Amino acid sequence: MIAGLFKTVFRVGVITAVCAGAALFLVGEGRMQALVSKAHDSIVDTIDASIDDPTALRAQLRDMEKEYPERISQVRGDLAEIDQQVAQLTKERAIAERVVVLADQDLTALQPLLDEAQATQIEKTAYAGERVRNVVSIRFDNHLLSMDQAVRRMDHIGRTRVAFANRSADAAHDLVYLRQQSERMTDLLGQLEAERAQFQTQLWQLDRQVDAIARNEKLITMLEKRQRTIDECSRYEAVSIDQIVGRLDEVKARQQAELDLLTTETSAAGYEDVARMQLDGERMLSAADHVLQQGVVVDTLAGDARIRR
Repeated sequence: MIAGLFKTVFRVGVITAVCAGAALFLVGEGRMQALVSKAHDSIVDTIDASIDDPTALRAQLRDMEKEYPERISQVRGDLAEIDQQVAQLTKERAIAERVVVLADQDLTALQPLLDEAQATQIEKTAYAGERVRNVVSIRFDNHLLSMDQAVRRMDHIGRTRVAFANRSADAAHDLVYLRQQSERMTDLLGQLEAERAQFQTQLWQLDRQVDAIARNEKLITMLEKRQRTIDECSRYEAVSIDQIVGRLDEVKARQQAELDLLTTETSAAGYEDVARMQLDGERMLSAADHVLQQGVVVDTLAGDARIRR
C-alpha cells in the first residue's frame, strides 16, 4: 500500500514538473514567474492578460474603477440590512426581557396572596367544611379572583414568562451572530473603501504607464518601418543613417563613373567620324586627279563638281 502511494505521488510529481516545464518553455521564465507570484490576485491577472494592448488595458482599468462603487454599494446595502435586523432583534429582546420582568413581578405579588388564600381556605374548611371552599377570594390587579381563577392566572403567567424568556435567549443568540456579520461587513466595507481610495490615487500612475506602453508600441512600429526601409535601400545590413548615406554615395560614384565612360566613348566616336570624312575626301580628290590625267575637264562652281567631256 505504501509502495502504491509512493508511485502515485511520484507520477503526480513528474506530471506536474512536465506541465510546469512546458508552460515555462511556452511563456518564458519572466512571464511564468509573474504568473506564479500573482496568481492569487485576479486584478493583476486581468491586467497581465492585456498588458500588450494599451486600449484594452485602459478599458479594463476603467471597468475596475466602476466595480468598486458597485461592490461598496452592495456591502453597504447588506450592512444596512444587518443593522436593521440587529435593531429589530434588540427591540424584540428588550420587549421579551420586559415581559419576563413583569411576569416575575406578578408572580412575586400573586404567589403570597395565593399562599395566604390557601391558608385561609384550609382554616375555614376545617371549621365549616367543604361548603366554604370557594368563599375565599383574591384581589389581584384590580380584579377579584377565586382560588381556582388565581391558580389558573398563576399558571398562565408562569407559561408566559417561560415563553418570553426563551424568546429573549433566541434573540440574544441571533444578535451575537448578526453582530459578527456586521463586524465582518464593516471590515470589508473599510477594506473596499481603502482599496478604492488607493486605486484612485494610483490610477493616474497606471494611466501614465499605459501611455508609456502606447508610446513604446508606436516607437517599435516606427523602428520596424525604419528597418524595412533600410533593408530595401541596401542588400547589406544597414543599421544607421550614416551607412545609408555611404551606400548612396557609393551608388552615385558608380553612376558618375558610368556617365564619364559614356562621355569618353562619345568623344572617341566624334574623332572617328572626322577621320572617316577626311579619308573619304582624300579618296575623292585622288579620283579627280585620275580623271584629269585622262582628259576630263572638271569645273567647280559654287561648291558643286561637274564633269565635261
